[in-house]
Amino acid sequence: MDILVKKAYIFISITVLTLFVLTGCTPKINAREEAEDTVATVIEYINKRDSEGLIALFCEEVKENYELTADVDILFNMFDGEITSYEVSAVASGEKSELFRESSYSITGIVEAYVDDKEYRIEVSKTIYKDQNPQRVGITTVMAMDENVKEMFFVGEVNVFT
Repeated sequence: MDILVKKAYIFISITVLTLFVLTGCTPKINAREEAEDTVATVIEYINKRDSEGLIALFCEEVKENYELTADVDILFNMFDGEITSYEVSAVASGEKSELFRESSYSITGIVEAYVDDKEYRIEVSKTIYKDQNPQRVGITTVMAMDENVKEMFFVGEVNVFT
């Protein structure tokens, strides 16, 4: 009986430790809240025409590999005035976790924004954490288009899945 109790104790201890390691290593993230906060900040910088503030939100890897200053200026010029209202219409999020390897979490907020009666679509993609590549933490893409344009304009990466 004593051996069975010891084996049960060891099994329970290993199970509890494993659950603690697997669930305790990654932060709890509310994707909708994170997307709404990020979108609000991006729209604030667009309305203020604050290129330095917007560029500061991008991850280091994108800042090093893209000409953000010129692209942000083009983005600002797409809007015929100040964004007066917006709604985050969808949020996409994804988590990648591999035991003892890379762990990452990204979100994308899809926004319907309005300048007077003109409608725009804005998408903001952001990496919340990426264990083995921390220079990718931050915004990776801001995409915008108006209701009359068939093409999208990207600031940052066009393909955020690389």
